Amino acid sequence: MQQLREQLLKLLNRFNDIVANEISSNITLQKQYPSIGRLCDIHPASCREHQIQSLFFHGLRKSRYYVHSESLYFYPKSNSRRIDLAVWLGILKRWLYLELEPCTPLSGYIPVLTDAKKYISDRTAHSCDKLKCLLVYGFRDQVNTDHFPRKYSRLSTDLASLGYQEIAIKKKTLINDAYSYILSGLWLFK
Repeated sequence: MQQLREQLLKLLNRFNDIVANEISSNITLQKQYPSIGRLCDIHPASCREHQIQSLFFHGLRKSRYYVHSESLYFYPKSNSRRIDLAVWLGILKRWLYLELEPCTPLSGYIPVLTDAKKYISDRTAHSCDKLKCLLVYGFRDQVNTDHFPRKYSRLSTDLASLGYQEIAIKKKTLINDAYSYILSGLWLFK
């Protein structure tokens, strides 16, 4: 279990680094070409879930992970159920099935719980399809009062009641005018 936890923490840290690097690149691009548009127009914000998924996919590939997007289980019960990413964890010799879901400071987290319940209803029978995680992320804009981390704490409690174990909730500071940090969490379905 310790080795699994280390691998999952490594993935969560990698996720934050990939997103932070993209934001930094966007800031540089916007400064170099002001006519490209406002920063928030090219920013990987919560409404661009597929952009975040794509960034993570390509960032993991650059980091020498073997990744599938819109993946099926190894032994699928249905070809219609697609998981956002499947990541081969070579050290563990196992596939990790990963659902990514935005959770912003202002909206609720019902969509996160909906994705979490999908794993429950999947009822995978084979052991190679049992390693499933939920990666949740959101961007905090510049504010004086910040209750965003508490929201993730409440989410963690609700996910625990569904059978999820919190691996970590991480905050990474972003250097830009639009957002002060990204908050991401990773939960393992037990």
